[in-house]
Amino acid sequence: MKKKFFYLCAALFALSSCTNEIIEEGFVDKSNAISFNSSAPKTRAYTAGDVENTTDLQEGNFGVVGYSAGDLYLGAAGKAAKQTYDGSNWKYANPGEIRYWPNNNMDFYAYFPFSASGDVFADPKPADNNTPVMTITNESGNQDVLFASTLNQARVERVDMKFHHAFSKIQGIEIQIKNKDVTVKVQKIEVINTSTKGVVQVNKDGKASYGANNTTRVFDFSAAPVTIDEAHTYNSGVTDQFETLVQGTDNGYVFATNSAEANYVTGTGTPLWDGTNAGLGGSTTLDNLGKVCLKLTCKVTTPKTGGNYYHVGSTSDYGVMYIPISGSQATATSPSGADTTPLLAGKRYTYKIVMENNVGFDENGNAILLPILFKSTSVDSWDDVTVTITL
Repeated sequence: MKKKFFYLCAALFALSSCTNEIIEEGFVDKSNAISFNSSAPKTRAYTAGDVENTTDLQEGNFGVVGYSAGDLYLGAAGKAAKQTYDGSNWKYANPGEIRYWPNNNMDFYAYFPFSASGDVFADPKPADNNTPVMTITNESGNQDVLFASTLNQARVERVDMKFHHAFSKIQGIEIQIKNKDVTVKVQKIEVINTSTKGVVQVNKDGKASYGANNTTRVFDFSAAPVTIDEAHTYNSGVTDQFETLVQGTDNGYVFATNSAEANYVTGTGTPLWDGTNAGLGGSTTLDNLGKVCLKLTCKVTTPKTGGNYYHVGSTSDYGVMYIPISGSQATATSPSGADTTPLLAGKRYTYKIVMENNVGFDENGNAILLPILFKSTSVDSWDDVTVTITL
């Protein structure tokens, strides 16, 4: 009889192990634990790059906090509960952080990639949207920061966290030179008046905005400056050939610039420069005008007898020029009509810059290359003269 009782206990223990675990505190009843699924537009290897889907998300960890009746119930004010993927499901990296469903609905907020410190979660949850529930500090500048919220959630087996991208991305900058005899040597590209590092704030409705920021996105080619000319691109023998200076793997994440909420994010409200010199002059330059554009540290040359003529920079030094990213023709002679649609979170932008008559603008919005062109507004009329000759 004792032998049969022993086998019965072993069988019951084996059956219960499907839903329970033993930790230092004893048995954990997983049937009532708060667990998560995730959706996103190898274990913990994420360091940089785009998160395209749930599989990519599983390469890292996400942090989550939960509020019950307005009070922080899952996670702590200085640290979210870390979720890690075990190959089949998301689980708590630290079983001691597991919480169990209360007798009321809950609000959950999550972010990716997880950080053990530097992020702040309000306790209790703010009653309005002026104070963030979740403040994410992005210090690396080359990571795809995502956020999610699931509000007023009743008890379920796994809470589904649907992630949104916090930033825009400069996916590519490509240059084609059609200008005859023009050479551009690029040392650095900056996206000025928008940032790549700073604070992402998520309010109680699960919408994001940005806090303080001051780090410009820079693509640096100082070690090997890129030289581009007409023969290298337009006359290279390849149709529509462009020289790629920035590509997706350069992780060109930048703050969105929209002023009204779009794609769950309210951006900086900073307008894109339209390619005109409106508002420029005196001490106001493109560096302090407060509009988003590209700033190139470069040299621009055309040939002359015995050497080169420098339109930007000199033999020994690099200079700067500016290029609008407004997505329309902004030529030296007709920069009007630019499309200044804001940069939006979750959108990747590839800029194909065709240098045909101009290459860029100086700090006052004047064209670097102004082609010598002609027009005619008048032709002298003939004066009829009658001469009478009598012989």
